[in-house]
Amino acid sequence: MVERASGRIDERQPVFNPAFRYLRATRGDSVAYLVLGYVDPTPEGPVEVWYTGEREVIRLRDGRLVGTSGLTVDWRTTRLADAPSWQRLLSGQGGISFDRARDVMPGYHADIQEKVNVSRLNAYKPAALKGRPASQLTWFEERAVPRSFDSPALPPAHFGVARDAEGAPFVVYSEQCLSPDVCYTFERWTPSVASRTPTAGS
Repeated sequence: MVERASGRIDERQPVFNPAFRYLRATRGDSVAYLVLGYVDPTPEGPVEVWYTGEREVIRLRDGRLVGTSGLTVDWRTTRLADAPSWQRLLSGQGGISFDRARDVMPGYHADIQEKVNVSRLNAYKPAALKGRPASQLTWFEERAVPRSFDSPALPPAHFGVARDAEGAPFVVYSEQCLSPDVCYTFERWTPSVASRTPTAGS
């Protein structure tokens, strides 16, 4: 279902199946296209579960990482307390923060507690955005402050938000780190017509 590209970020895209939804992920010069497996209706809200061809798993709720599996660093469980919706953030309210707790592997670092401060940015230059100009998105930064001195701080996360046809906001692109030196970008990907798998009768 998913093909992986390695090497330079601008490498030619694989052939896509129009029956699936895709997420383009990068880490450094490596690129992977994940397919949406299903949406998990959790009590905290729907979680999108994305897969690579190597069975690596990314779990996103409202664009925020809430779980991974099969990566060099994994967030096995992530709990967000009163994380603000993008609609609330777009309304212009300032000084918003929420609590996050996560369990990290390897080493099983359990219940890492952080306060996450959210701020709106006037502009941002993303590392790997390809599908649209950065100026078409509204940008936010989330900076996590560890509650324990023995927990390393993560680089700030960045989110580019747009509105769908019904006016509902959603994350188009994000930059999020699982550890101080393991960082990814995620972009909702709409394949061009030329790159899609031909359908029967075409």
